[in-house]
Amino acid sequence: MTHRRFKEMHDYDWFPDIWRRGMTDFLSCFATLFVQYEPVFPLIVAIMRKSGLRKLRDFCSGGAGYLLSLLRYLRENNIPADGVELSDKYPNLDAFERIARHSSGAVSYISSSVDALNPPFDGQEIRLLFSAMHHFSPDELELIISRARKDNCAIGMFDYSCRDPLRAIPLLILLIPHIFILMPFAGPFSCGKMFWTYILPAIPLALLTDSMISRWNGYSPKELKAIIDKFPDNTYEWECGSKLNFLRTGKVVYLTGCPKS
Repeated sequence: MTHRRFKEMHDYDWFPDIWRRGMTDFLSCFATLFVQYEPVFPLIVAIMRKSGLRKLRDFCSGGAGYLLSLLRYLRENNIPADGVELSDKYPNLDAFERIARHSSGAVSYISSSVDALNPPFDGQEIRLLFSAMHHFSPDELELIISRARKDNCAIGMFDYSCRDPLRAIPLLILLIPHIFILMPFAGPFSCGKMFWTYILPAIPLALLTDSMISRWNGYSPKELKAIIDKFPDNTYEWECGSKLNFLRTGKVVYLTGCPKS
């Protein structure tokens, strides 16, 4: 984990909100359409069964469309859940409202800014982070895990951004045409998003730049294990690894932690 890390453009406070919303809406649409995260849904079920926890809180939610797929998976497998709460440092409220409306009451959200490094606590829960690990340094991931352990919460972090050039390069080449094809269907329709995609293509350029940075910043299971090894006590059960996504265009790297009974 000695390679230099870079900050993505849409992580800066100065980054225009309309561009950020366009990016997170597209990334959510892409992850849902190409079923990036379905291979790790059984891991979340395993956490729920081991911990007995049914409350799910999602951090760094972005466009959050993949959570409707998770809820559908839980229903199809008769796994009871007490709903999912969305949150983000820069909340995409239009997307949150849309997801909540389509969830039949299963999804709620926090409308104010929520930092995954300083999460609110109102009882035990399962803390989820999708497509977010690459935004954090190793020390920050360690802090996120420490906060979960302190609150006796389970945690699951899943990310399809990893340093795998053989898979990343073709995906990045295909990214631009996918943006122009999918943007009208990505999240709530917005004339502003259309303008900054098709007239002045700031959103596609920012997506391409941040996609390259996110791949560079991605973690390997070995690197995640090095973080876990800093918590040597036996109060938690940890697992890390990777799973090929549905279309085998990439790997989903994951880290899960569950308090032992």
